[in-house]
Amino acid sequence: AYSPSTPLYLEATAESGFERFGGIWRVDTSDAPDRDHTVAVDLDGRLDPGRGYAYRFVYGDTRGPVGRFRTLPAPSASPDRLRFGLFTCQDYLNGYYGAFGRAAHDDLDWLLHLGDFIYEYGGTSEYDGRDVDLPSGHGKAWSLEDFRHLYRTYRSDPLLQAGLAS
Repeated sequence: AYSPSTPLYLEATAESGFERFGGIWRVDTSDAPDRDHTVAVDLDGRLDPGRGYAYRFVYGDTRGPVGRFRTLPAPSASPDRLRFGLFTCQDYLNGYYGAFGRAAHDDLDWLLHLGDFIYEYGGTSEYDGRDVDLPSGHGKAWSLEDFRHLYRTYRSDPLLQAGLAS
C-alpha cells in the first residue's frame, strides 16, 4: 500500500545484475496519487549517451521488475546501425501481444508506437479471459475511473509488460 512516508528510488546500471550501479535517485512522489500512482523521472545529463542500461524501482523492501532502456547517442555520434520495433493500434479484447513479447527478446534500440494504445470500450472478447467490464457499467468509457481501469487492464498483459520493459 502507498505511504507518502516511504521513499521511492530508481536504480539504474550499465552492468547486468545490478553489480555496479550507474546511479540511485530518489523519486518525487508528491503528485503520484493525483496521477494514478505514476511517476516521471528526468535523468537528463546524468547518464552516458548511447548506452544501454537496466533499471528498477525500489519502494521500501520491494524491488520492481528489471527493465532496460538506451540513451540517445551523443549529438556528434554516427551509429553504425539502429534497430526499431514499430507497433500500431492494439486492442486487448481482440488478441494478445505476441509482437511485444517478441520485442522483449530482440536487440532493439527503440520501440516506436503509432496509433491507439488503449481503446475506449469494454465488452466481451472471443478470447478467453479478455473480457472487460467497465466500472461505470457502460459499454464505452464514461469516466476517468473507466479509463484508468482500461489502462490497468491493458497493462496487465504479461507480453505487453515484457515488451515495454525491454
